[in-house]
Amino acid sequence: MRKIVFNKKFLAAVGIVLAVGGCFFVKGRMNTKAADDSIFVQNMSVQFKLCEGTSKEILEEDIDENISEEIMVLEEKGHSYEIGEALSAEDSEFIPVTKQINDETAYEAIGGITVKNKNYVIKVKSSQKITEQDVETALEAVKDQLN
Repeated sequence: MRKIVFNKKFLAAVGIVLAVGGCFFVKGRMNTKAADDSIFVQNMSVQFKLCEGTSKEILEEDIDENISEEIMVLEEKGHSYEIGEALSAEDSEFIPVTKQINDETAYEAIGGITVKNKNYVIKVKSSQKITEQDVETALEAVKDQLN
């Protein structure tokens, strides 16, 4: 009889995917609007999406949902990925995801921000590893765009 061994990051990612996926099937998708905006800042693509809810809990759910969607797409396409340690910037934490796609590495960090009592999910994409300073720069650019 074979023994199956899973690493902790894999199990955490699968748990997030299953939890959020279950919410999609049971409750339907209702947390975010369809409209996305994007800007380019210092060789990074920064996308931001307005959330319908204004509470911190809904923002956290929307961030988890976006991370889960990214992971599901990568798994469906057979690409490898790694979820890194959270990056702190201002009052937010961003979760970095390193992707291996067609022998190339892509970097993304997903987090959120509240501006004028509205929540936004933010995705920072780059061909370079994303640092806390990069996330802070992206947040400032989004704030400038929204003000």
